[in-house]
Amino acid sequence: QVQPIIGYNVIEEIQKCCKDDCPTLLTKVMPVPPQKAAALVNMIEDFSNVTPVSIRVGRKRVRLSQGATVQVRCKIPKGSVEEKQLVLFEPDEAGNWPTGLEVGPVLTSVSPSGMVKVPVTNTSRYDIHLPAKT
Repeated sequence: QVQPIIGYNVIEEIQKCCKDDCPTLLTKVMPVPPQKAAALVNMIEDFSNVTPVSIRVGRKRVRLSQGATVQVRCKIPKGSVEEKQLVLFEPDEAGNWPTGLEVGPVLTSVSPSGMVKVPVTNTSRYDIHLPAKT
């Protein structure tokens, strides 16, 4: 029997409608044990309570050759992270990116020093330079 794929957004909507009964409801529509359903609901709640922060390019300017993808070291504000942890980086959709620069969402880790590496792709025919601390 083929099981349906239930996306994060669907589970999030179920959670909004049925706060206390969400794990029970998930076990009825998905073949998962109650403990895993509760863990999934808790994870979604944790992600819903996250405060976004802005990041900046590190101390050195970054050169992206045409057609290249580079792991750009970026800095997050002090105090945002106390220990190494996994984070979801989602770029600002209204960001002022240079033409040909592509930055997509990525699951990455942040060091206690606040450094994170973000993959950035140059799809233009020219080199792109990202000034330091921008």
